[in-house]
Amino acid sequence: MLHGARIHSLTHCFLQYKNIIRIKWSEVTHRDIDTTKFDVLGIGNLDDGLVMVLELAGGFLNNDGQTKLDDDTKKLYENVKTSLNLKKNLDKILTALYHSKFI
Repeated sequence: MLHGARIHSLTHCFLQYKNIIRIKWSEVTHRDIDTTKFDVLGIGNLDDGLVMVLELAGGFLNNDGQTKLDDDTKKLYENVKTSLNLKKNLDKILTALYHSKFI
């Protein structure tokens, strides 16, 4: 039940932006980041561009050790860098990392 409550809370954080971005949940990919899967992606409604990446490092289970945090942090920033290099008209992507009950 706690897992569902956390997802529900995160969903509410983005409701005010639903007219400009759509949120994709749970192991999703985007053309800008090849085949790497992320937990949450924000996709722009106008140009289908990647505007937000949220990674739940370790998920909501007890898989939240330092190694998992390091791996997910590296995955997050390397893929955002790649995406920014591909898009000349995009100068920022919102990134967030959830780990050990903190964003």
